Amino acid sequence: MPLEVDGRALQGEFLRSAQVVNAMIQQMSVFTSEVTRVVGTEGKLGGQAAVPGLSGRWKELTDSVNSKCTRRHAESSAKRRPRGQGKGLCG
Repeated sequence: MPLEVDGRALQGEFLRSAQVVNAMIQQMSVFTSEVTRVVGTEGKLGGQAAVPGLSGRWKELTDSVNSKCTRRHAESSAKRRPRGQGKGLCG
């Protein structure tokens, strides 16, 4: 979001609001890049999302993506394991 209107710099609450929006857009961009890297554009898992400095809802979303990817990886590994070769981490 531009920090000026009609060639004049924003001030006060308008400036603060624009800066907050810009920071949120930046965080969303980093978050979506990480999710795309981890999940891929074809739904193939590629690791864990790592976005330094996240907090609040963004951290919860990132943790959720990582948790789902971990479960998905465990499920697909279990399906590929030949019968009779252990039960994975729990037994």
